[in-house]
Amino acid sequence: SDLTRRPVTAQNPSALLAASWHFLTDGRGSRDMVVLPYKDRLELLSRYLQQLVMESLGKEFDLDGKVVNQGITVYGNKGSTDQHAYVQQLREGVLNFFAVFVEVLRDRAIAAPPDPDLFRFALQGSRVGNWERRGKYLLAQLHHPDGSEAGRWGVHLRMTGQFLWHDSPGEPCRHTRVRLWNEAGQELRFVDTRSFGQMWWVPPDQQPEAVITGLQKLGPEPFSDAFSPEHLAERLAGSSRPIKTALLDQTLVAGVGNIYADESLFMSGIAPHTPSGTLTPKRLKGL
Repeated sequence: SDLTRRPVTAQNPSALLAASWHFLTDGRGSRDMVVLPYKDRLELLSRYLQQLVMESLGKEFDLDGKVVNQGITVYGNKGSTDQHAYVQQLREGVLNFFAVFVEVLRDRAIAAPPDPDLFRFALQGSRVGNWERRGKYLLAQLHHPDGSEAGRWGVHLRMTGQFLWHDSPGEPCRHTRVRLWNEAGQELRFVDTRSFGQMWWVPPDQQPEAVITGLQKLGPEPFSDAFSPEHLAERLAGSSRPIKTALLDQTLVAGVGNIYADESLFMSGIAPHTPSGTLTPKRLKGL
């Protein structure tokens, strides 16, 4: 507490963190912060940082009453070396990852093209570029070695899908579905216990929505201008379904799952079973 009250910014760790976050995220939370501590005693660090961010940066208005919509999302937990390397490669070092070999171990993991070999040929020799998110879908830019576009790589992890990073060769577990290697022999491995996860290759001359049809039905992003009390009021008017059920509907708002729905309802003081159509404009604004 004494450190956070120091008037000299250079000697105040909380002020330094807030200032760096504000600078790195353009003052609008344009980037997330991933925290993967390795020691048990630091397991609560990410949650503490999220609380600190909410108190220092989570502001809709500045002191002069101007709209600033500041904040940054902090997520993470006690991590492993594999997780740390995965985050580094996909969020920082992606431009250096060339998929020189791709192996599909379970055909049903590939939703498009229909022939998994076409998916393998499309990604093989491509450079994996920046990742984007739409709802619960992940989309990576693909480039040929000469820099020209090679389409996009779409991924949906579903319930149990995860990417694992391996610096050295190793035998895959029985739940491994897709494997990708770079020139250094490092491997990005897709593991999915329940086999619900899917992947797509989107040709460069097509829009993602044309291939990944689930994108066509998604509602607005939670942090976009399109998601507003007015949007909720229009979509929920006259509805008798419970508000939690409505929030899980991806056509209403994209990307919300059980945890976000529960926490949002709790913070806004709304019981999950409340009929959606009975919520007043004031309560919808709070939600």
